[in-house]
Amino acid sequence: MTVKQVIDRIWADPWGVILSRWNYKSAMFGAFIRGVMFFLINRKSGRGLAAMLAEFVFFTLAAGFFGAVTQAFRNAKPGWQARLTVISMVVCTMHTTEFLIHHFLVHTPKALAGTLSSICFTILSTTFTFFIMSRGAMVVGEDGEPFLLDMKRMPALVLSFVSAPFRAIVLKSGA
Repeated sequence: MTVKQVIDRIWADPWGVILSRWNYKSAMFGAFIRGVMFFLINRKSGRGLAAMLAEFVFFTLAAGFFGAVTQAFRNAKPGWQARLTVISMVVCTMHTTEFLIHHFLVHTPKALAGTLSSICFTILSTTFTFFIMSRGAMVVGEDGEPFLLDMKRMPALVLSFVSAPFRAIVLKSGA
């Protein structure tokens, strides 16, 4: 399936492709990691807990939604275009909203620093999520496995993800 075909599929049936597949697995991990990140960045200001709670609530919703988006694009070809499409969507929508929530609603002192850190993390985490979802992990719905099985597979998936660039170099060099 091409990136355009996935977009057309989402446009034709957003409930079936995205909304009914809200990814609770992505929501749990995304909310926890980013909540801790905002807490650590803002802890000295006395607003660390408020920043963490705001991030946790926002990212529980957003990460589940964008996890479903990532899942929809996980097998689209070319892969680089699918990853770039999802990363662009997330950065433009989710992180703009994230910054506005922290800056105007929560008055997080380091809202920009937290958001920029979150964007950097999104680029890495979306790349990783594509990698593991293309191998069947962290997928919800009929293609998904139980969460605990995903967790059992995670160490091997992380090792495979980290070593992938090195394997590509070796294969390219013909060694």
